[in-house]
Order: sequence, then structure tokens, then C-alpha cells
Amino acid sequence: MTSPAPDQAIGASAAERVDEVRLAHLADLVNRCRAFAGVFVSAPAGYGKIDLARALTAGKPCTWVRVQHGATPDELFAAIARALASAYPDTGIVVPNTVDSSAQPLAEAFFQLADDVSIVLDSAHRCPSDTLDAVWGSAQAAQTSVRLVVLSQAGPTPTILRSVANGRAHHLDAASLAYTEKQCGQMTGSSSGGAKLHAATGGWPIAVHLQARNPASLAAPSSAATLLQLALDTEPSVQPRRLCLLARIDRLTPELIRWAGATLARGDLFFRSVDVHWTVREWAAPALLTLNPDDVHLADLRAVLEAAGLDEQLVDLELSLGNTERVMATIEARVATAVDNGHGHLALRLVDRVPFAERSIELRVDAAKAAMATADRRPTDHELLALVADAEASSSGALTRAKAVLANHFRMNGDHRVVEVCLDVVNPIIGQDPQQAVATAQEHWPHRRDRLAAADLLRFVGQVTMCAPGAGNIAKGRADVEAALAILGDAGSAKSQQAWLAYIEVLLHARSPESALFFVRATAMQLLREHHSDAPLRLSELAVLCYFAGRYDESASTIELANEAASLTGNTQATIPLDALALALETIRRPGEDGLVDDFEQSIAKLLDHGHLVTFHGVFAAEFGLLQLRSGRPDLARRFCEIAKHSPKTVLSDSFAFGTWRLTSLLAAEDRQPDAKHMLQDLLARATELDRPAMAEVIEADMVRYGFVAGPDTSPTPPATERPATEGNDGAAAADSVTITTFGPTLRVHRGGHELAPPVGNQARLLVLLIASSGAVALDVAVEYLWPDVDPAVGRNRLHGVLLRLRRSLGFGADGPIACRNDVVLLEAGPRIACDAWDLEQAVAAGKSGAPPSAFLDQQFRYDDHIDEYRTYLERLAARAGTNQTAT
Repeated sequence: MTSPAPDQAIGASAAERVDEVRLAHLADLVNRCRAFAGVFVSAPAGYGKIDLARALTAGKPCTWVRVQHGATPDELFAAIARALASAYPDTGIVVPNTVDSSAQPLAEAFFQLADDVSIVLDSAHRCPSDTLDAVWGSAQAAQTSVRLVVLSQAGPTPTILRSVANGRAHHLDAASLAYTEKQCGQMTGSSSGGAKLHAATGGWPIAVHLQARNPASLAAPSSAATLLQLALDTEPSVQPRRLCLLARIDRLTPELIRWAGATLARGDLFFRSVDVHWTVREWAAPALLTLNPDDVHLADLRAVLEAAGLDEQLVDLELSLGNTERVMATIEARVATAVDNGHGHLALRLVDRVPFAERSIELRVDAAKAAMATADRRPTDHELLALVADAEASSSGALTRAKAVLANHFRMNGDHRVVEVCLDVVNPIIGQDPQQAVATAQEHWPHRRDRLAAADLLRFVGQVTMCAPGAGNIAKGRADVEAALAILGDAGSAKSQQAWLAYIEVLLHARSPESALFFVRATAMQLLREHHSDAPLRLSELAVLCYFAGRYDESASTIELANEAASLTGNTQATIPLDALALALETIRRPGEDGLVDDFEQSIAKLLDHGHLVTFHGVFAAEFGLLQLRSGRPDLARRFCEIAKHSPKTVLSDSFAFGTWRLTSLLAAEDRQPDAKHMLQDLLARATELDRPAMAEVIEADMVRYGFVAGPDTSPTPPATERPATEGNDGAAAADSVTITTFGPTLRVHRGGHELAPPVGNQARLLVLLIASSGAVALDVAVEYLWPDVDPAVGRNRLHGVLLRLRRSLGFGADGPIACRNDVVLLEAGPRIACDAWDLEQAVAAGKSGAPPSAFLDQQFRYDDHIDEYRTYLERLAARAGTNQTAT
């Protein structure tokens, strides 16, 4: 009689042996990971990543987020924030309003979580590496006991590898998760059986589990089809023809799984990532998708999905079967809702799931409208003209909406064709008062979305009329714009356009900007809270209005906010002209600096690469020339005057050419040309004829300055466009100093004797980096510190947002002691800001005892190498000071 192998579990069934070895294997893996706040698990499907994550987080609060196919970075950030806020409602974590709304740094959310909380990010290979790095970096930056477990089928990013190398994270790969030959022997009950099982499976956990339970199957290859059959054999009630349909759906409900005849207790075929989100395991799906669905079961599943209102699952199913037409109406409705709510990225993600040849004209029109707000997907003239031609053969409503998209494209490009596109559609309502226009629009366009498109076309006509030279055109164009706004208001979509009217009136009609500033600001902030794609445009307009009102600090802070809104919503079309405006503000603060001139010329050159921005080219060139002239540099002013004169001509060129005309006249006055006075007089007459009183005031002041007419003072007050930079709007905040306390477990901040909520996340990291660097850090060094593996340009944009939020959290404006100048981030010590760490350094330098009351941020920045070096430096400094005191 043969003796059993020494590793054989006598009397145990195959299933019991498998479970026993499996639990021991998981326990070993968990012990390896337990000491680390970051765990990255990379292996193909079927390697037990989910089982490991569940074992690692067992018995502790855990939030599980599974990355969806095609998810954008914003959607992933929003999903994580929503999951955390739902799981921990008492922490105050902000919940995004929409699915494409929150790319805010997550470190602040992580920092608010309690100790021993786990977050599992599943299927991380579906998101871009920079997005994964942002999530990983945010968790690491929080410096708390929150454990982040990332499950991926791809390898670790350089950022994660750096964390592993620094001993702050642990990485498990497929080799770590695979079973050894000895463990296979323990499952089969014999060494020879273990060798055979390991040879057949290579230690692939799912294959080992299933085949060890079915010893007769060991001769079979470990293909997905074989494993699927083994899994089905363990659950005889399941119906494969039904299960193959569920494999085509990304998010399953328990009811759907039971419809397939399966039980939720089985772990081989399904797994759950959140409470109501189940899916077919990725190792089983490929084999299931090779099965042809049964028509009877397909019809039954359709009925189940329709009865339950599971539109998303129904779309998944039909698209995977190539039945696009069956769900086209559902997709059209969802895309239309996304477009109407200003969520263009969501709309485009839905459209991208439908092959172009199968897209309806309705879907194509909405996709074109959504793409208008993106920098990388803006449609071309040819694409939009073809869209209009196709819509003409479809329906009048589709044609109206297609022409509205085309007209908006032409308007943004300053193309004169905008008028001819609009006129043949909106002739019935041109020149009507608002009440008549609403009634006519309801009659001609009974569907709401068609009326919205018609109102946009009428608004474009009014805009072009307002901007056209000639007396009375502003009033005439404004009447059409007001009629368009009335139609938009009747359809429930006028708020954003009313803000635009306030903006354009200030620039063209040149009335007092105060009321417009208030209205545009209020509208922009509401749109920003709603994460609407129009928010960056409204904020851009506000920045321009503040600039021309002489409120330079407010303009600078609004530029930062507009850039941040552009990154949140994906509407980046305003960021390039804002870069030019920011350089103009820098010129006001630092007149005569040659480097700014080259930077500005490069900035406005970018405008020429974007057809919808060329109108700004001449406007900004002329404004920069005026700034150079005011700084006593007429040669540079002439250079930019020539650039402005040779800018591309657009439908708006004459309306925005006032700066060029004025600069030309002032250069003539500088050169003492005899006709300079007449040039200014002609310009004054033109401003008066066009009913632009503020422009007239500017020219009158110019004429007094150059002695062409007598004035009350030979040095008149500069007009609105030339006011010097003001102190800012800090008010009482400027009088109260901020004290930063770093000796203790976490940051503490006081202002005027009152404790403030301390900065968190990247704001805290940047502030402490500045403190540890004596108040000055190179811009690129700060970017590398906060986001080690992102593109430098992306990092610089992010850094400006962090600076903005940090200044606000401490109560400072753009002129405060926290700034970025000449590519250096600064924290300037002085009467407005003090820090106990710096006080210690000064005390030691003065020969005084400077023993710190406790360690430097030893809890909040416990694992930060750079901060740890500064902490050690302070301790040695204090010790040296104590030694010197004793010796004395």
C-alpha cells in the first residue's frame, strides 16, 4: 500500500484543500502589504487581485471604485469623490454635481478621512497613467493612515515605482500572486499531482482553483473556454446562453444575475465592486462572448431591461450586438440632455460609442455642438458645411440646429459668412420686439431645442450688427439680441447669454462697467458651481472687464480662476488669449522688462493658429503697444502697432480696432507729426458718432496730455484703460498679519488673532515646501515636487490653481506675499506673514536660544523626504544653539 505524500491533507475533500491553501496564500500576501499605505497590484485577469484586496481591507472601512471603460479623468475623480462622500458623510467631502465635473485635487478629501480607512481603485489600467498618478499622489500627499489599493492589469507608473523604491508602497505582480508547485501539491493532495497541476496552469490562480476541484480536468489546457466550462460545472443552474448576454453589459444588477440562473454566493463567475455593481469576471468574459446569443433569451433580456428602466445596460447590450438603431433614440436623448446642460465631454463620450456611419443626423449635430467647446476636437469648415448639407435632407429642425452650430463656428472665427448662414433662417423674427419674437418663434419652431437654435442665430445677427461700424447699429443690434434673449428665456436658457450682453455692451457701448461686472461675476460663479462648460468663457469676459476698468488685481485672480475652470470643464478655448492678458498685467507691474516683450509676442502668435481666436490678435497687440508707449518705449510701441495693423481682418475687426487707431494717433503725436492733432480729432468724432462715450473720454484726455487742447490740469487723471495698478481688494485683510505654526503635529494658521482652517492637500504641501526653502522655490522644482510625472506645462497650469486657492485660504489677494514671479514661487516674510520655523532660524542667527516646542509637522509630513531634511536641520540648529548657550 502506497503511503500518502507528506503534504497530502488526509480525509479532506478537494474543495476544502483548495480553500485552505487559498486562505493561507492570501494571508501571506496580506502580511507583506499590511505595513504600507499604498499597495499596487498588477497582474492579468484571474490572478486573485480582488480576493487580495478584500482580504487586505477586511474588517476596516473600505470604499471600492471600479474604473469604467472610456471614463475621462474628470469622471474618475468625480466617482472617487462621490464614493468617499457617500461612505463618510460626516467628513464634509465635496460631492460633484455632475459626472464630468471634478478634477479637483483629491489630497484634501483623503486628508479628511479617519485612520485605518481603505480605498480600492479597481481596473486602474482603464484610466490614463497621469490620472492614476494624480490619484496616487493625492493619497500619498495626505500623509494619513489611509490605505490606497490599486488593482491593474498594467504595470506600475514611474511615480508608483518611485514610491515603492522609497519604501512608501508595496508592489505585487503576477509572479507574487501565482501559486508555487508546492502549494499546487497541497491542493491536489500529492506532489506528483501538484507538479502536473502547476505545469498545466503555470500557477495561474483561477486555473489552479478550478482544476484542483476537478482532478479529471488536469489534462485539459488552461484556456478561457476550459476554465469557463469548469466554473459552469460547479453551478449547474446557470444558463450559459443567458450568461453570454450579461457578459456584454458593464454594470450588472443582482436581478440580472439571478435572471441568468446564477447565485450571488458564487465567486468564480462574478464579483462585486460596490454595493449594487456586479460584473462578469474579466477572465470569463472572452469565452462567453464567443457564444451566440439565443433570440428567445435576447428578447427576454430586452424586456427585463426596458421594464426596469436600465437604459445604460440596454445601450451596452445593443451596441455590443451591432444593433445601433434599436437604441439610437435612447442615445440621442442622453446626448441631447448632456449638451443642453453644458456637459460636452459626457456627450462626446456617448457619441464615440456609435460608429460614425451609424450616427443619426440628430446625434451628429449634437456632437458638433459639444465639440465646439473643446480645443482638440473643434470641427472644421468642411465638416460643418457637410453636416448642414446632410441636415437639409433630414428635417427643418435638424437644419436649424446644424446652421446654428455652423454660424457659431463662423462667428468665433470672425467669418463674414455668419450673417448669410443666419439670415435665411431667422428672417421672420429680425427686427421684432421681444414679445413678438417669442410668439413667432413658437409658431415656426414648435420644438424647444429648435427654438433655442433659432434664438442663437438671431443673437449672432444682433451681435454682428452691434459690432458693425455706423451710427445706430449698436441700438439696432441690441434690439435683436434682446429679442433672442427673450426666446431663450421662454425656453429656459437665457442666463449665460445675458451675461454675454452685459460684457459686449461694456466693450462696445462703453458705459460704466460696475453693473456689468457684478452681473457677469454672479453668472460666472453660478455656472462654475454647476460645472457648466460656459463658465470659463464668462470668467474670461470678467477678466477682460476688470482689466479695462483698471482693477488689475481682480483681473489677475479671475484669469487664474478661468484657467482652473477650463481644466475642470474641458472648455479650453479661452485660455490662450488669457495668457496674453496675463502678460499685459505683468507689463503693468514690471514696465520696461525686455523678457515680457518676447513672451507676449509668442503668446499672441498662438492666436493665429486658432481660427476662432484671430480677432483677439490685433486687440492685444494694440493694447501691448499702448503699454510700451506709456513706459516710454515708442520703438516697441511702433513694432506692436504694425503687428496690430497687419492682423487678419474679421467681421469684428472694425469694432475692436479702436486701440490700433488710438495707438497710431499717439505715435504720430510722439513723432510731432503735423497731422497728429487731426488724427485724434477724427478719432474723437468717430467715437462720438458711434455713441461710445468712454472712448471719447479717452481721446479727450490724450489730446489734453499732448497739448492739443487746454485742460483743467496738464497732467490729467489717466482714463480707465490706463489706471495704474491698485493696491488690491484685501481691505482689512492687508492689515492683519498671518502667523503659520509648524512646530506640532499639523499646520496651524492664525490671522489677526483668530485661527483659520489650515491649508490641506497640495496647498499645504506647497506652503510647507516654501517654508522649508526659505521662501523661494523655482517654478519647475515646485511642479516636480507636487506632480513628479506630469508634463511641465500641465504642471505649471495646475500650480497656478494651487497658488490661487492657497492665497484665498490665507486671505490674501494677488498682490499678497505669496506669488510667482520670474519663474520663482515666493513666500515673502514680512509684516503680513510670519512663521515660527523662520523665527527659530532668526533667533539662532542672533545668538539666542531657539529650542522648538515640538517637532516640525511630525504627523502631517511624516514621510516626506524633503520636509524631513528640513526637520532634521531645525533640530540640529536648535541643538547647536543650545550647545553655544551652555558654552557661553
